[in-house]
Amino acid sequence: MKSLNKILTEENIGIPIKVKMGQSENGENVYTYGRYYGRGYDGESDIKNEDSHLIVLVTPGGTLIRGGISHYEIIKDNKADLAKLEYFEDLAKTPYSPYFNIINDKFCKSYEYKKQPLTYNHYPIKWFEENGYFEIDADTFGNALSALFTAYLGKRYYYNEMYISYGGKSRCGLNYTDIHHSRYMLLLSPKEHKKSIKYLFSEHPYRNKGYNDSMFKRKPISVNDDDYLINFSHVNIPKIKLGTVDSEKFIPNTAPFNDWSLTEEINYNNQNTDIVEDFICEIMDYKLTNRKATLEQEDMNKILEKYGISYTDEMQKLASTLECVKEKAIDTMCKTTQIGKVFSLHKN
Repeated sequence: MKSLNKILTEENIGIPIKVKMGQSENGENVYTYGRYYGRGYDGESDIKNEDSHLIVLVTPGGTLIRGGISHYEIIKDNKADLAKLEYFEDLAKTPYSPYFNIINDKFCKSYEYKKQPLTYNHYPIKWFEENGYFEIDADTFGNALSALFTAYLGKRYYYNEMYISYGGKSRCGLNYTDIHHSRYMLLLSPKEHKKSIKYLFSEHPYRNKGYNDSMFKRKPISVNDDDYLINFSHVNIPKIKLGTVDSEKFIPNTAPFNDWSLTEEINYNNQNTDIVEDFICEIMDYKLTNRKATLEQEDMNKILEKYGISYTDEMQKLASTLECVKEKAIDTMCKTTQIGKVFSLHKN
C-alpha cells in the first residue's frame, strides 16, 4: 500500500488503474477499469485532507468511482488489463469527458464537469455537508426572505436580529442570587424590533419550577401571528440549516430550533411555511446548478427574480419611504416645538 501511495499522486494523474468491485458468481474478482483522477470525494483533495484516503477513478464513460486504496491496482505494465481498458476507451465517443482532456497522449484535468449541475448522487452526502451546501448565511437568508414576504403578503416585512435577556433571583440556601438567561432570535415581522430586549422578574422565577428550568420556560416569549420565526437559540447563529437529503430527495428545513429543548420557551405560529419551503428549494437548486455552496446578495437577487421580485427596487422603495417619514417628522417638529423653530431657522 505504501508503494501505491507513492504512485497515486498529482504527478501521475491519468495513470491506468483498476478497482475491485466485488466477485462474480464463480468467485472471480470483478474490476472496473479507468484512469487515476485524484484523492478525496471529488478527486481534488490534498494528501493532508481527511478524505485523502479515498482514491478516485474515472471510467472511459465519464463516471467517478471512489474507494479505499486497498481496492486499487496499477495496470500500466499489464498487457491484458491495458487491452481491456483500451477496448472501453474505443467504445466511448469522448473518453473520460468531462474530467480529462488528452493532449499529446497526456491526460490533463479539464474541469469541464464544473459546468454541469450537481446532483445528490454525484458525491456522498457528507461531501455536500462538509462543503457548506446545506447551510446559508443567516443575514443573507433573512433579508431575502423579508423581500419575499413583502411581495407575497402585501405589506412590508423586516428582518429582525434580537437579543432577549431575563434577569431575576434564584434561591441558594438562605440567600437569593442574581441570575441571567438570554436567547437569540431571528424574526420576520411587519414591525422593526429593538435589537436588545431585557426583562426583569419581580418574583423569584424558580419557585415551583426546580433549578433546571430556564426563566424562558417560566415566562415564554410570545410572537405575533403575522410574524415568522426563523431561529430561536441559546447563541447567535451565523448560519441557517437549509435541510437534509434522504434517498436523493432534498427535504427543506423550516424548524426554528437548533436545540429542541427550547420549544417550550417561545409561543409562535409560523403560518407561511409553504412559502419558505419553496424558497429554500429554489436556493438549493441554484446552488447545485451553479456549483456554488456560499451565496452572496447578488445570488439571492437572482433567485428572487424567479419570483418576479427585484431586491434592489425593494430597497429603493424602503429608502424612499424612510426619507419621506424623516421629512414629515422634521416638518412636524418644526411646527410644534421651540427646538423645531430654532432648527427651522438654522436650516433656512
